[in-house]
Amino acid sequence: MKTMNEFKEFSTEECAVSLWVFKSSRTRAFSVPLSENMIGEFKKIKNHSLNDVTNFTLYDSGAAIDKDTAMVLNGDIDQWSNILKLISEPVEERYVRSINGLQNNLAYTVIFSHNGRRLYAVKKTSSRIGSKKSNNFFDALFDGEKLDVAENLVFAISKYFDFFYLEENFLILDRSNFESILGYKDHYKKNFEELVKDTNFISKVGNLDVLINYVNENAIQLGRMNAIKEKKKYEDSIYWDSVMKLNASEQWGIDITSTGKINISPEKVKDVVSILLGHRVKSLCDREISDASGLMLIKNKQN
Repeated sequence: MKTMNEFKEFSTEECAVSLWVFKSSRTRAFSVPLSENMIGEFKKIKNHSLNDVTNFTLYDSGAAIDKDTAMVLNGDIDQWSNILKLISEPVEERYVRSINGLQNNLAYTVIFSHNGRRLYAVKKTSSRIGSKKSNNFFDALFDGEKLDVAENLVFAISKYFDFFYLEENFLILDRSNFESILGYKDHYKKNFEELVKDTNFISKVGNLDVLINYVNENAIQLGRMNAIKEKKKYEDSIYWDSVMKLNASEQWGIDITSTGKINISPEKVKDVVSILLGHRVKSLCDREISDASGLMLIKNKQN
């Protein structure tokens, strides 16, 4: 697995730079010719995106990312493999010829190429319309031949990338956009459907209608359910015994039967999700109990 520093140290100074826009992983992608001015801007954006990142963690669909932290992920993702095929066509055969080709796209990919290596930088396309200025975007103009910096809004370029890809490794700065671009929501929905039919899960968690209503179509909650399915804390007997003991000693108020089955209630569904994620923690310093993903205070410290 690549380290964060390998992404940072990938020099763009002598790189060839190309830009592709695409509507999905299943439709055609278009190559956009760039001016020297625009190439320089993209090189700055690559460095700008990574300068403030000082920490990294393994990808977790149920976790949040701080501004100074990135997630790393190694492996093959079908949607990304499809996108790579789309943007591997000969550039000159896929040139965009009008402004229409730049509109209503899902995302764009900037490719930095040097000595046979390629760094891909990806950003979800802005839905911003009109001529309103932004601190996080600048405007680009396509004149039929090249994309260049513009004063009037035509195509909004972000000053940050959502994720990078280098030799089968992802460095993720915006988890939500990463999952949106690669169609993770449909994948998460399928996994959630499988989770609530899993006999091991059903044996530990009851009143699943409450959980299903709570999750609904919410992408964040679907991501958390996916993390629950991957972590399988409900299959860990030692962890589950600890949950039962702590529920009693810390008075969490969760309904757990003598056989260790949690009966979810609308009032306690958030607590149960935190427990299934392994996010409920107790500080060794002041004994406060918190939700680790958001550091939300659950119970005042004991004297």
